[in-house]
Amino acid sequence: FIRIGAEAGNVDIGMFLLNCAVCIFNALGWAYIISSFYQYLNRREWFLLFICFSANPLIISLNTYVLKDNLFATLLSVYCIVIFRICQDGMTKRYKYQMLGISILLPFIKNQGIYIVALVNIILIFSIRNTIRAWIKNIVFSILIYGIIFSGVIMPLMKISPGGKQEMFSLFFQATAKTMLEHSDEIEKEEAEVITKILPIEDWSVYTPHKSDNIKFQFNQKATSTDLKDFFIVWIKIGFRRPKSYIKAILAQTYGYYNIDYETADWNWNGAEHPFTSNGDMISAPKWETLNQKITDFLSWCIHHEHFKYVFNIAVSFWLIAMCCLVYEGEKKNLLWIVPTGVQWLICLLSPVNGSGRYGMVIYEMAPFIAAYTFSTKTDDLQSKES
Repeated sequence: FIRIGAEAGNVDIGMFLLNCAVCIFNALGWAYIISSFYQYLNRREWFLLFICFSANPLIISLNTYVLKDNLFATLLSVYCIVIFRICQDGMTKRYKYQMLGISILLPFIKNQGIYIVALVNIILIFSIRNTIRAWIKNIVFSILIYGIIFSGVIMPLMKISPGGKQEMFSLFFQATAKTMLEHSDEIEKEEAEVITKILPIEDWSVYTPHKSDNIKFQFNQKATSTDLKDFFIVWIKIGFRRPKSYIKAILAQTYGYYNIDYETADWNWNGAEHPFTSNGDMISAPKWETLNQKITDFLSWCIHHEHFKYVFNIAVSFWLIAMCCLVYEGEKKNLLWIVPTGVQWLICLLSPVNGSGRYGMVIYEMAPFIAAYTFSTKTDDLQSKES
């Protein structure tokens, strides 16, 4: 989309087209989810759910920077609902194709999608055994099409460099940085040399507890697999000597996802210009910046307000989901549709920013649906009739 805009003479044209595409797919995705729940909830309950969702404070679709997170949350939520319908109605050819299609699409929106597809389908292999072939196909085709054909063949042919490895190593880098900052005198010379090959940092005071960007962007992209192997061997050795430093670093980077009193970050965007090409092309701030600023100011006030801030907290939504799992009295198999949300939460614990709202979007958005289904009177009626 961006290249189309650049070819047309204005990068903003590409951004406009991208916004249109994301809005259309988001609308289709949430329409599918809401209409699906219409079958399983009483009308009054469904109406309350609809009101709850329409009052959802997420306005990230205004943010050009997190369009991929917005669309990823929608597609992952649809993934949950397809699993939900399989649990309710049984596997059909239509659901097989839907699961396969989403399994292939998820990695294209965000790289972590390939890990979610693999983990979720492995769990389904052991949970719904009469469709093991379908779950295996989802994993194989996702890895084949995205991991091998697209990343390994098409991207190099188009001269597009792959994303850096530093994202998946954030947790390890943070633990290393904290230890090097506080106990550098205990690090042996040979160990320091191994670490420097991966993280050529002279001043470890750049370490920030809640955000790994300052460290991860120091990652040496030219490091070999042997260098990485040596690094992890040293990382384990140091961890045995200084486990408290590692634990503190991990907690500091992750507690926004399980600490209810923690302020969720990265929700609002005041407008900015992002350089796109070496020629100086820019993605401009939205034309509605004044309105966006007013909405942002209001949401910022809510996020920091003593009584409202919990509504915007990732941990609140996640633990609501966990509570629903505990109180649900139906067959445990019917809770499998919550698995992608839980896997995403686990991946959030590896994310480079503590308590980032854009990483936890699917948790926010799925919480009302999961609660509505768990406490639905119609669901109880259906279960009593079946029994």
